[in-house]
Formats: sequence, C-alpha cells, structure tokens
Amino acid sequence: MNESAIPIPTNCFSPKGYIKSHPATGLLATRYGDRLIAVPEVLLRSISKTLRVETGEASYLALYTFGDNWGKNFGERMIQDTIK
Repeated sequence: MNESAIPIPTNCFSPKGYIKSHPATGLLATRYGDRLIAVPEVLLRSISKTLRVETGEASYLALYTFGDNWGKNFGERMIQDTIK
C-alpha cells in the first residue's frame, strides 16, 4: 500500500479537521462541503422565555406556529440546496 495514498490527520478527533468555517458568511461545513447548523442553547431557552413574557398563556401557540413555519421553510431550503 502506498503511504501517501491515505492522508491521516495528526489528531483524528480534532474538530478542526472535520468542521470548516467561512468567516465572511458565517457558514459551517463538513470537510466534504455539507452544511452544518449550530444553534446555541442560550438562544433556544431565551426564545421560549421571551415568548412567555410577551404573550403570556398564548406562548405555547406562538412557539408552535413559529416552529411550524420555520421548520417548513428550513426543510424547503435544505431540499433546494441538495438539488443544486
């Protein structure tokens, strides 16, 4: 087997070897070019807390509607990106 045929990173578990970022756009991608999404836990918790303060008892309905609309749009965009 040719030693130069299979490049092995020095640290196989290092995120630097698997996740690439583009500073200008803020996009994350795998080393194969597949897009990644990163949503901080603080953001997820603050959305529900803010909705509870702003809408009161209707926060669950608002969160459901938000998630439903966002999920549909996100899914459609992912399908469009994979077709390209």
